[in-house]
Amino acid sequence: MTTLKLQNIHEDNPRDFLAALGLLRLIDTSWPELETALSWSDHCPILRFSGQLSETWSEELTLALQALASAPENPLFHGDVIKTSAGNFRAAIRNAQGFPEKSDSPLKKIPALLYAAYSSQLTDDSGEYVIPTAFSFCNGQGGKKLLLDVSQLISSLNPFEFQETMVGTAKPKDAKSFRWNPSEYQVASYRSHDPGSGISGDINYDFPALNILAFIGLSFFPSVPQNKNGNTLGMAKDAKKRFFRWPVWGELLVPSEISIILGSDIVNTGDRNSCLSLGIERAWESPRFTDDKGNTYFLRSRPAFV
Repeated sequence: MTTLKLQNIHEDNPRDFLAALGLLRLIDTSWPELETALSWSDHCPILRFSGQLSETWSEELTLALQALASAPENPLFHGDVIKTSAGNFRAAIRNAQGFPEKSDSPLKKIPALLYAAYSSQLTDDSGEYVIPTAFSFCNGQGGKKLLLDVSQLISSLNPFEFQETMVGTAKPKDAKSFRWNPSEYQVASYRSHDPGSGISGDINYDFPALNILAFIGLSFFPSVPQNKNGNTLGMAKDAKKRFFRWPVWGELLVPSEISIILGSDIVNTGDRNSCLSLGIERAWESPRFTDDKGNTYFLRSRPAFV
């Protein structure tokens, strides 16, 4: 197989965009000789390889992910939530950076890449806790247990489900979610029951493999210091809201080229001609929204420029 069209991933979904990048990262890290490149066609991502991708790629990636997540050195996670003390976070970074020397895992470089996305290493006003990535939804009241959730999803992943999810034949299931998929925000009129009936715990059927891949895709969006606060690449603000904005391109790009485009500010300018000069055909934005219960979601996306 020299191409892989991901028919279950859609360019206008923020979670799906992250998932496409996550799969690209995993394959490129596991088989660098394939020179994997990503482009978008018919609103879906296509991965192309310079050689043949193994027929057992989903099994190999699943086993490698599970081994990485359960490694005794704990290179991928430093707890249940990203928010932690500055000292604990520094120790976790050193552990992730030193992991490649101790491991023969094909994914041994992934932890260090993700730690660049977890936090800016800045601390909050008390000077004790690092400021987490804007994707994590962690907060002082506990927030989402992103690291615990993703570790549980990885441990329960199976290769057949993984591959079926990629090609579009899998069925959604009830599983841990990160509220990165806009379909998870359901106002009362879209719920399956009367919110006043006493029934709680709305079930959101989704694809666990895509949430796992979206987590890996965070490696393309590092958190960076900005004056007194941390900022996450890809996040833009206006006077009232924060948005996740992302580009879509038609030409084949390898991970290093994608990082350059994502790291530029060109999409935030809204200048279509400048974007086209870099091969960006379209761009989307999804507002980050907090409901009246303090739960944070991404809303349905809209074109970032026309």
